[in-house]
Amino acid sequence: MTDLIITNHANERIKERVGLKSQHTKEAYVMKAYHEGLREKDCSGASLKLIQRRKRDGYNARDLALYRDQIFVFDGHSLVTVLPIDYDYLKIMNKVRCKRNKKIA
Repeated sequence: MTDLIITNHANERIKERVGLKSQHTKEAYVMKAYHEGLREKDCSGASLKLIQRRKRDGYNARDLALYRDQIFVFDGHSLVTVLPIDYDYLKIMNKVRCKRNKKIA
């Protein structure tokens, strides 16, 4: 496993935007986001558009990972910040998930 550094700013953003307070829980969540999060090459449709838009907004040189509808911004092995949820994206993804669940049931 890779040691990840969580900056002070990222610590505050996780607490504010994800709702995690315990340092151990934050570290485990960030580790999952780093390893399991979707990168631009893994995405399609609305997810791809969201990541591309965030890259145009000034995060082009950073590694963006989409994990549980939130974008984690990494610079190497450091978490820089967690971006706020895009509610338009969330609406689209909830519709997609609803359709997918109806097909399964």
